[in-house]
Amino acid sequence: MDLVVYYLQYNNRAIMASMNPLPMIANPVGTIMNNLPPFPLWLFKLLSTFPVTGILGVDHMAIGSPFTGFAKLFLNIFTLGSWYFYDILQVYNTENLRDKGLNIPFLEWGGIGAGRIDDTKSKEITKSSKSWLYLLITLLFGAAYYITTFFITKKTDTLSTALRFASSLFMFVFIGLAIFTAFSFSSPSMNLFRMPTFQNPNQALSNLYTTTNMLPNRQSSSAVGRILSTPTGSMYGGSMYGGGNDKIELNDLRIAAASIMEGQDGGAKESKQSYDYIYLGTILLLLPIAGFISYTLRKKKMSKKNEVSNESN
Repeated sequence: MDLVVYYLQYNNRAIMASMNPLPMIANPVGTIMNNLPPFPLWLFKLLSTFPVTGILGVDHMAIGSPFTGFAKLFLNIFTLGSWYFYDILQVYNTENLRDKGLNIPFLEWGGIGAGRIDDTKSKEITKSSKSWLYLLITLLFGAAYYITTFFITKKTDTLSTALRFASSLFMFVFIGLAIFTAFSFSSPSMNLFRMPTFQNPNQALSNLYTTTNMLPNRQSSSAVGRILSTPTGSMYGGSMYGGGNDKIELNDLRIAAASIMEGQDGGAKESKQSYDYIYLGTILLLLPIAGFISYTLRKKKMSKKNEVSNESN
């Protein structure tokens, strides 16, 4: 009796959650990664070859593999770009990269991005391919601005003045392209933040099970359903007097209820969606670290220049 009531409480809780009028994304980063369009191969080669995107692991994130993207970033830092050069060799020498995907350095397995790379020719540029191309051009101007900041001086000669003007131009172009690229990725054609609409609670519940990987054990729940469908079972959770042709022992009921509870609570004990917040937190942590390192390097370089200029004077 208690097990049946326990099952009904959890089932009602799931149905009430599915009737929530507000759309919910249980796995935001995973939803974005799964909704990313296939990445064109010709553009992926450019993204892997370009030092900024290749070393930072942006090419792996573009094909929906943020974990290997961060792993590539850290390995490139500690091994002076070994994974960056390894990917360049893979991209230009691997046949049928669309189905095989990329391998982990020095290993013969991986399958990174398998099925996520499109063999579209460069002449047949789709809307999603244009958005990726806009992102690459934006990063190019951002890298150009960042590089020119190391060579800006207070001198008034023609070269220094032109360099300051070019650096300012790169900055404004980068900001403009970044805004344009953000709108391009948020357009309905990209459909990154897809929010499905439902006609009834059953569709919403099915979508909730699919997006959260909480699939109930339908075979076990049917056993409980047979109990609840009987007149006495609907009142007491089973045959009142222990008889009948469809008798189910208490132990079977416990197994069925345990399977249902496992399905309602997510099935597997380890949930992949928690790792997405680790990825996001790592990005937020790397941004200030990278900014602090670049600021320190630039400050040391400027102080050395000032010391040299003071000594010469």
